[in-house]
Amino acid sequence: MMTVYVPDTAFFVEAARRGFPLLDGSPFWESLARLAAQGRLQVIDKVQAELDRESAALKEWLEEHLRAAVVSTNVQATADSLRAVMRWVYAQTDVHPVAAERFARSSAVWVLAHALGAGATVLTYPVPEPAPAYLMSLEVACRAFGVPVAFASDLPSTGQSLSAHRSAAGSSRA
Repeated sequence: MMTVYVPDTAFFVEAARRGFPLLDGSPFWESLARLAAQGRLQVIDKVQAELDRESAALKEWLEEHLRAAVVSTNVQATADSLRAVMRWVYAQTDVHPVAAERFARSSAVWVLAHALGAGATVLTYPVPEPAPAYLMSLEVACRAFGVPVAFASDLPSTGQSLSAHRSAAGSSRA
């Protein structure tokens, strides 16, 4: 079975900031374009909107290389999953209410809902664990729903690794 990846905003932003500059011929960014061309990468509209506000370079790269990979979150499977995810988010008593609210208003909640509804794998950038008090971890939320999580080093044919970043961030992959 073909793995489909749904990246969150942090995946793109942190990759561009921490070692994978948006350069022509970059094996990392070319591998993302290849996955998109194969139908194995879905960038949800909410992530696209955040990237449009975040970085002109990322916005331009996304438009040039991943335009066909952008999908709408306005589908029944995502809506059904979103209800379950939101109930879970607000039921968490071990996170600060502000962290839960920030997560609920972010594109990350939509990434999880879309991946859950589509049977896809979330593609993110590792967050230090335990997560800072002001953050609710997408990785933890994915685990709660049994949604697989991948990082750049898990992608086929990236030719590069983020393992140094993962160990520096102190992230575990339970």
